[in-house]
Amino acid sequence: MGFLDLLSGTLTKVVGRPGVKVVVVASIFDFLPQRPAAGSLQSLPGIPLVWFMDSLKDMPADLLPIRVDPANPCLMMYTGGTTGSPKGAVLTHDNVVHHMVQLKTWVGVTMGEHAALSAFPMFHQAGNFLGMWSMAMGSSQVLIPHPRDLHFIVSAIKKNRPTSIVNVPTIYLELLKLPEFRSLDFSGVQWFTSGASPFSAENIREFEEIVGKGKLEEVYGMSETTRSSLPLPTRGSKKWDRLAFPFATPR
Repeated sequence: MGFLDLLSGTLTKVVGRPGVKVVVVASIFDFLPQRPAAGSLQSLPGIPLVWFMDSLKDMPADLLPIRVDPANPCLMMYTGGTTGSPKGAVLTHDNVVHHMVQLKTWVGVTMGEHAALSAFPMFHQAGNFLGMWSMAMGSSQVLIPHPRDLHFIVSAIKKNRPTSIVNVPTIYLELLKLPEFRSLDFSGVQWFTSGASPFSAENIREFEEIVGKGKLEEVYGMSETTRSSLPLPTRGSKKWDRLAFPFATPR
């Protein structure tokens, strides 16, 4: 059974519930001379299948003056939370655009002068939003096809020199075990973002000894809230700075 066959089984379970009318399929093969056959994806009951590149052929060459209601749905991200089957979280254009503006303000990004690297998959809201945000900010994005390939991540950091890196704590902790990661030059990385699970103060201090003090930013987020809900300050004192000295005066 191939990847497209597995995808077909997954799609069949979810597309009927929200009233999907067309399924557009995109893949890493889109810009190659030959693409794999659609296979059993064509058997989705009563729902046409269109390849992304083929859909572009019917699009007009010039931009159309269409006004989009900010309250209209922009996308639906599936989230399972901690239990239960995945549920579709509808995010409006207002959700996405306002979050982009808030994130730009939070990290202080200059348009067109940024490069992000993340091992979050695109089907996860963190990876999906980072891709959209990078395009909106005129930024580059370093793609990681296989998040468990730590040596590839190290080589991608060394080659592309990103200005920000976004991962889960597990990725950072595993990278710390690699001497080649510890020997990288992190002077060009402005910040590291960590989310999706807790990152202990002890591990953060060890991590910042390698990448630079004050560079790690923790966030808490949900698919239902577009991405980040509660980010810590990007500058100044962090809580873990004082955990070893609980009676220290906050700066």
